[in-house]
Amino acid sequence: EIWNIVANYTFLIYWIIALIILIITRRIIRGRLNKSQTPYPMVFSIGGSHDAEFNAEGHGFKWKAYADVKRRDRSTNEPLDIQVDRVKGPYCMNDFREMKVSRTYWGRYKYKCPKCGYKRILLKNAWTLKCDIGDEIEAGYRDKVNTR
Repeated sequence: EIWNIVANYTFLIYWIIALIILIITRRIIRGRLNKSQTPYPMVFSIGGSHDAEFNAEGHGFKWKAYADVKRRDRSTNEPLDIQVDRVKGPYCMNDFREMKVSRTYWGRYKYKCPKCGYKRILLKNAWTLKCDIGDEIEAGYRDKVNTR
């Protein structure tokens, strides 16, 4: 009798199995994406003034970064190394508006401009992108200083 029930409802059983596989796959993908992000800092600091301000572009967005000088040349007082303290953004490439962030069904991050509709879908959240941009600015400045 049980075999008759299973035989009569095989289509329904296949759909239930497919749904369970879909849910498990989605959870695994979202979990891996969440684990690949840069962890948030444990301590937040309130900074005052900064020595330098940069406008940068990266990952399809505009950014504004604030940096402090770590070392200066003793003879010329020229900055030799900087430390990016704060990065603001992401901003739209077209009109410099702050992008709205949402998650897609599979866990990726969708950035959208509220005015012009500019969209980007990335695997990284805003905090990870800010850390990447800060690192790129510091590395670019060190490279520029070292090639002189």
